[in-house]
Amino acid sequence: MDFHVEFFKLTVDGGGFMANYRFLNIVILAAFQLIILSKVTYADVNIDPTVVGKSDIPVWVVPLEADDVLEKNRDGATSGILYNLSDNQVRWLPDGYEFYYRLSYQIIDRSGLEEASRITRAFDPSDTAINFNFIKVTRADKTQERLAGTEFTLLRQENDLDKGIVDGTLTVLVELDDIRVGDTIDYAVSGKVTSQLWPGHFFDEVTLGWSVPIGTSRYRLIWPKDRQLYIKRYNGVPEAEITEI
Repeated sequence: MDFHVEFFKLTVDGGGFMANYRFLNIVILAAFQLIILSKVTYADVNIDPTVVGKSDIPVWVVPLEADDVLEKNRDGATSGILYNLSDNQVRWLPDGYEFYYRLSYQIIDRSGLEEASRITRAFDPSDTAINFNFIKVTRADKTQERLAGTEFTLLRQENDLDKGIVDGTLTVLVELDDIRVGDTIDYAVSGKVTSQLWPGHFFDEVTLGWSVPIGTSRYRLIWPKDRQLYIKRYNGVPEAEITEI
């Protein structure tokens, strides 16, 4: 028997706060580091279908529909983009964990066209394989599924190349054609991370509060009932909702 831990935040007033949620199975403080990026170098890399691909939504995922974003939240939106939904779900495994991430946003100004038409996901190919589950573009109440015809560009991003450090991080890039002001872009990506350093252990840190208005933000963790889970909350955030599944 497993249970899931769910943190849920609904922005109702256009305000924002930063709330960090940290899940620890073992205490490894060195796992969290703040890195200031001084230089970024990109280079094209051949696509490995076993590392980046397309698939259906995993069966363990619980879909979440975005609530209507309040009209007054538009005043707080920046860069021409209004965020509707951020849904982050994780399932622990003995050799690592599986993840699912969905993001939905609307272009409300021409200034958001370039950023909104590019979807990126950084990952470490040595321990992570990812799949895009869907890419949808809604225009005038008509939704187009774009994933089938989408081509991925894989880039090598080396943040510390000027220091002689190569970490192997790759970035998947999707460039969407024919994107217009008023379009809503909704995409999901899932995958698996295999833990090589601490097999059987898990730790995570999640920020649910955004610096700009967002309709709905959720973090959901599926965790085995017979394993101890430690949760540290900051800034007076409410307790998590824990349910057996």
